[in-house]
Amino acid sequence: MPFQSLKKDVWYNENQIIKTWNQIENGSGRMIRETQENAFCLRVEVKLTFLVEKGLSEMRFIKEIPSILFIAIFLLIFSNLNYGQEYMTFGVRTGIYTDAEELFLGTEMNTPLGHDVYFNPNLEYVLVDGGTLMTFNFDFDYVFPSSTVFNIWAGGGPAIVYTNPDGPLNSKTDLGINLLFGMGFPTRGTIIPYVQAKALLGEQDDFVLAFGLRF
Repeated sequence: MPFQSLKKDVWYNENQIIKTWNQIENGSGRMIRETQENAFCLRVEVKLTFLVEKGLSEMRFIKEIPSILFIAIFLLIFSNLNYGQEYMTFGVRTGIYTDAEELFLGTEMNTPLGHDVYFNPNLEYVLVDGGTLMTFNFDFDYVFPSSTVFNIWAGGGPAIVYTNPDGPLNSKTDLGINLLFGMGFPTRGTIIPYVQAKALLGEQDDFVLAFGLRF
């Protein structure tokens, strides 16, 4: 075979190889781009699904709130109708959930039911990282007769524990029982500071230490 013909064939085959390699690279690039686009769409779909499920769980919990409030309001109205000569007090509290190792903020009402028994509905919002933790508590306290300047009480009641962690896990609402002991320090004014210890018994037990003000 003449040298020029051989050179031409080699040049032609080399071009074919380069052309074929470029086609493979272009195809791989398209495959990579398509894979990246599919992965992005999948992440968006998973995120949207999580947000929708979280929103639905929040809505389900919100639907439960009217029933909770109705029970609390009914008990408050009933207590005031029977003991209208005494006044309810309001309060704020803070402290720590020792097992969760997190601080909380809370608010409360304290209504006399008679015979040294008080109805004390309260809400505690625990300052957890990466989610939501709240407890709705419907406590009944018995104040012991005392000749000292301190008010000492013990009691308990049902608790509703709402948790909603960040991430794919669903929110949930559990029932629990509170057992508590407290001591108030009456002052010459209308503000009464107090301390209280509470055991929350339920699916996730906790021990709560609180300091509060009633006015």
